[in-house]
Amino acid sequence: MYAAHILSLVCTLISVNANNEFLRPPPVGLDALIFSQVEVKWRCDDCGTSLISLNVWQNKGDGTDVDWAEETLLNDVSDPGSYNWTTHTLEGFPLSGRVHFQLVFGDRSISSAGLNLKNSLSSTTTTASTSPTPTSSTTSYSESSTTIFSTPASTPLPSAAASTSTSPRNDTLKVGLGVGLGIGIPFLLLVGGIAGYFAFRRRIKAQDVMYEPATEKDVVTAHNADRQIAELSSVVAELGGDGWQHELPESVGTTAR
Repeated sequence: MYAAHILSLVCTLISVNANNEFLRPPPVGLDALIFSQVEVKWRCDDCGTSLISLNVWQNKGDGTDVDWAEETLLNDVSDPGSYNWTTHTLEGFPLSGRVHFQLVFGDRSISSAGLNLKNSLSSTTTTASTSPTPTSSTTSYSESSTTIFSTPASTPLPSAAASTSTSPRNDTLKVGLGVGLGIGIPFLLLVGGIAGYFAFRRRIKAQDVMYEPATEKDVVTAHNADRQIAELSSVVAELGGDGWQHELPESVGTTAR
C-alpha cells in the first residue's frame, strides 16, 4: 500500500491535467513556520459530486524516499476546495522532511509540490491572514523553489568567551573583598582595644576603692568612738553594780528623828 502511495507521489507531484491541480502549495514549493496555519487549496474539475479525501505525507528527511508518514485530514467528504492545516511533523519526523498533500477522488489522485517546515523564515517571507474559525489566526509562509534549512535562533557562546565575560566581575569581587577585610579587621581591633582599655581602668578603679587605706581623720574618729563607748560602759557598770547603795541626804535623816 505504501509503495503505491509513494509511486503516486513521485509520478503526480504536479498533475498533467490542468483542471485538477493544487494551487497551494504552488508548483515552486512553499516554506512555512512550524505550528502555523497554512491554507491548502486545490482545483478539481473532475471531482464533481464525488467524495474526496485529503492526506498529508512527510518524508523522513534522510535523503531517501523510503520512509514516509501519512495522516488523513479529510475522509470521504464533499469537495470543499481548501483546507487549513496547522503545520507539524508526522510521527516525530524532523523538520528536514518535506511535506506533500494528496487529494484522492474516485480512483484517481493528485499530489502537491513540497511544503518545507521551518523554525524561522527569511526576510523575504510573505505573511497572509486566514480565518478558518471565528477567532483570527496568522499564517506565515514563503514561496521557494529550493529547500532552505534555517539555523537555530541562538548559538551558545564558546567557553573562552563565556569565561572572559565573567572574569571582570570575579576580579571586582576579589578586590572588594580584599578592601573590606583590610579596613574591617583593623577597625575591629581598634574598637576591641579601646573597649578593653576602659574595662581595665574601671576594674582597677573598683579595686582602689575597695582596698583604699584609712586616713588620719578616719583613725581619730574611730578612736573617739571607742573612747565614748568605754566611758558609757563604765557608767552603766557603776549604776548596776552589786555594792551600790542609795544614801539619803543628811538633812532628811535628822528630821525623821
